[in-house]
Amino acid sequence: MVQGIDIGATFGIEEAKGKIFPSKGKTDGVPAMIAEYVFRPNLVKKGLFWLSGAGGRSIYLAGPAGSGKTSLPEQMAARLGWPCVTLSCNGRVERADVVGYLGLKDGGTEFIDGPLARAMREGQILILDEGDALPPSVTIVLNRVLEGAPLVIPETGETIQPHPDFRIAFTGNTRGRGDASGTYRARQVQDAAVLDRFLFAEVDYPTKEEEMKIVAKKHPA
Repeated sequence: MVQGIDIGATFGIEEAKGKIFPSKGKTDGVPAMIAEYVFRPNLVKKGLFWLSGAGGRSIYLAGPAGSGKTSLPEQMAARLGWPCVTLSCNGRVERADVVGYLGLKDGGTEFIDGPLARAMREGQILILDEGDALPPSVTIVLNRVLEGAPLVIPETGETIQPHPDFRIAFTGNTRGRGDASGTYRARQVQDAAVLDRFLFAEVDYPTKEEEMKIVAKKHPA
């Protein structure tokens, strides 16, 4: 029997009370829940659209530093019992850091899954934190995966079929087209073919009303 959570009661969306979203009901690899976290209804709706698979497997959360891009998928996953694996990205990350590599074991070699391979096998959410800092030569590896295709491991010839629960959350300070302002100088211009495969969501700083809700939850009267 598939478990479910009440969208309205769980995420604080009044008009969605009584509507049920399937829960994975897992504990291993699931982010710790922040009880006082305040969800923004517009972002939750887009997030649920992504998690349902209706909007594709992948979402790009773009916004300034500290706006809550990474905490959103983590806290949604925490309430849905959905395991996550997070990779902190920068310009030094290589393909092997994302996909995996051949390692030594018992005198021979064995492919060691990277976060992408593991998430695809086990049905996890792969969070690429500050993914727009990745070299385009690394993000292009995601191109076929974002289309829903299996991941081919050239080192072994293995083909990893995507688990039905596999999802990708890509966060960035830019929309993957670089930063002309100079505020986020380490951000890379990403391949347009990769960007076209994401559902985009803008994550700005909380409004004053949202900030008041956050304070009220953290410091109840």
